[in-house]
Amino acid sequence: MRRDCMAEIEAKMATFVLARAPDTLLARGIGSCLIVMAYCREKKAGGMLHAMLPEKAGAHDDDAKYVDSGIDALISSLARQGMPLRSIEVKIAGAANMFPGMPLQPRMQIGQRNIESAKKKLSSLGAKLTGEDVGGSKGRTISFSLTTGKVEVQTSI
Repeated sequence: MRRDCMAEIEAKMATFVLARAPDTLLARGIGSCLIVMAYCREKKAGGMLHAMLPEKAGAHDDDAKYVDSGIDALISSLARQGMPLRSIEVKIAGAANMFPGMPLQPRMQIGQRNIESAKKKLSSLGAKLTGEDVGGSKGRTISFSLTTGKVEVQTSI
């Protein structure tokens, strides 16, 4: 069945969503969370992960809450939809330091740890990281077009 109307689908915190063109995926009010966007140009389809923390702690925790296990879940779901890793481009955004100027223990630097976790996981999978807008100290709203693969990032003042 063909669908001609575009939908805006929001990836809420600790979830991931999958969709196809002409849909747009959104993540609003992103602070230290990391948004991972995976796109298959051939199928004009992909997904968006909205992860909160760098590494999964316990077996019963939700995969999408964490960057490492969330990336695994996102990539596996896309593969089940006929999009193998070799056909997927990945972009990341978010992971700001929401407490600039405050001395933080390394364990509390969640944004930076999220970036490091994503890059480590993507590298271990052999995934193509084709773009990033990460770090800094401002929140972001992210829009990801599945028609074009283009990502738009708006920063908060």
